[in-house]
Amino acid sequence: MIGLAVYLGVVAILLAGSIRQPAFALGAFLCMFGLEQWGAAKIGFIASHGSFTNYLALIIVMVAFGVRLFRRGGFRLINGPTHVAVILLYMYAAVTLLWTPAYDVALEEWNAQAPYLLFSVILLPLLIQNADDAMEGLRGTVIAGAILAAPLAFLVDWGYRQIESDVSGGEAIRLPLAVAHLGAVMFVIAVLFFRWRGAAALVALGLVAISSILVIKTGSRGQLISMVLSAMLFLPISRGWSLSRGTLVGLAAAALAMAAIWTFLPDLSNLLSTQESRFDPERAVVDYEERVAAANRLLDVYLSSGVLGLLFGLGSSASFAPQVVGFYTHIVPVEILCELGAVGFALFLSIWGLAFRAMLRFGSSLSSLQIGDETRRAVACLGALALIELLLSFKEGSLVRDVNLFLFPILIEGVLASVARRSLNRTPSQYLENPAVEGARPDLAVRS
Repeated sequence: MIGLAVYLGVVAILLAGSIRQPAFALGAFLCMFGLEQWGAAKIGFIASHGSFTNYLALIIVMVAFGVRLFRRGGFRLINGPTHVAVILLYMYAAVTLLWTPAYDVALEEWNAQAPYLLFSVILLPLLIQNADDAMEGLRGTVIAGAILAAPLAFLVDWGYRQIESDVSGGEAIRLPLAVAHLGAVMFVIAVLFFRWRGAAALVALGLVAISSILVIKTGSRGQLISMVLSAMLFLPISRGWSLSRGTLVGLAAAALAMAAIWTFLPDLSNLLSTQESRFDPERAVVDYEERVAAANRLLDVYLSSGVLGLLFGLGSSASFAPQVVGFYTHIVPVEILCELGAVGFALFLSIWGLAFRAMLRFGSSLSSLQIGDETRRAVACLGALALIELLLSFKEGSLVRDVNLFLFPILIEGVLASVARRSLNRTPSQYLENPAVEGARPDLAVRS
């Protein structure tokens, strides 16, 4: 009964919140796979209809889009060059299906992931158009995620990297990364979204504990390391510290946190889970070497493919071909280089180069410009989530399967574009009356 209550409660909150504020639907997308795991473990209907939760979450996003269109009219369809580069990358990846050696498998991959990519690259950026939208989307994520994360951490039977099903006797759900991703998202939002004062600090501390326990129980090493590192690095922006002091503090905190995790995690994981020393450093190195070996095989095939192959790549999902690797390599940057060639890799580098430049510029402006508190916290959360996705791309997923890989750089670009536009539209008198409104100080010598 509690399984159905949690499931319906999360869905009801996401639907009601999305109708009230359409940007709230970001929570439906980010919590979708975690909710799917909960439903599959606790509800018979969900267990036998694997895609039901995914379609339900996408319907919530569509409802939010319809409400947004009805209430506010026009959209900014393209956020900027980062958004354009992401669209071009996926369009080019689709074109390479014409020469991939694993056409049938590649087509299956694209058919399975295309709806999620469409929502991630096109639809969600239409809902998150400014800092207010970003805050609402993060609020929806933390509310739905908190309701979901606690039961996943404490009310399911965890085995070795799997959840024991309550409705299918003897069966286990072996998708720990979906749950670990939810935990990582919740950890970042708890650290960076909340103000850490009074009751909010207690809530944030509880979410930090729950999300950490959840990730440890999944045995997901990459999520654990990346979420702590990302949260610490973006803490200066969230708190409005100057880049010079804040960067040093953030780097020092991240280094200490990583050292503590690496030192104490093996013993701690044995207390919280049955992961059989999965967090042992030596085992982590051995496991990653297997991914590197697969990536090396793919790289060898790519380097011997000739000039055209080097330039245009082996083709999307070529890794699946038996004569290449036989499966995807789990290291996305290498996959993009080899499967999409220099053309695709240049687009990949431009996406992240533009994202890093935007974040550096935003961070450096904190000491000289009046940036609103909510804008700082929203951009910090999105930046940390983007960094998590980038770090994880070096150990799991593929370009087509990792539907969140470029979502946050696109959203960051949109939020910062709205900040810049709002700044340019403010008059000197508006700035003097309230200098803390999102954006920078207008040129007083030009405006009248």
